[in-house]
Amino acid sequence: MRGLLAISCIVLVMLAVCPAAPARAAEEVLPPPTGSALVLREPKFSGQTRDGRHYELTAKTAEQPLHTPDPMLLDQARFASQTSSGNAITVSAAAGSYDRVNDLVTLRRDVVLTIGAAQIRLDKVTVDMGKKTLLVEEPVSFEWQDATFQANRLELSDNGFIVIGDGALTRAGDVIRFDRYALQ
Repeated sequence: MRGLLAISCIVLVMLAVCPAAPARAAEEVLPPPTGSALVLREPKFSGQTRDGRHYELTAKTAEQPLHTPDPMLLDQARFASQTSSGNAITVSAAAGSYDRVNDLVTLRRDVVLTIGAAQIRLDKVTVDMGKKTLLVEEPVSFEWQDATFQANRLELSDNGFIVIGDGALTRAGDVIRFDRYALQ
């Protein structure tokens, strides 16, 4: 009985001395966890490639399933890096995923790929950070210097080469068809 009375006195003293935690505003209160995924707000994954080039992957939110390690689902994602020749590469999209095990970033819906001053609008882009490549396996059309390219595939390699597959180049009214074309 004495022990219970002593504990009760200590609790009462602590309640009287320790201030209550400040109340959070309604917008700061996080929803209760559903038990199936961890939701991250404004995550940022950054680092350097083996040869010292910086990369950064950000999103408005990311959802990590608790029962499987990958992929992490991204909302309003942005990937930024550079080629070994120093050209800046930025890819932004409405949605995407990040497979940390295989070092793959896949961005979908309203994708904007920016390489230097060129902007290319797409539906899907896959960035393989391990192989240092960016791959678009869908029809693509873009302006590059004084030419218009249309192709069924586009790959940007680590050394800055843009390889365009199965397409056509239009310059000053002339159309040149090709199986494979490389830009640097």
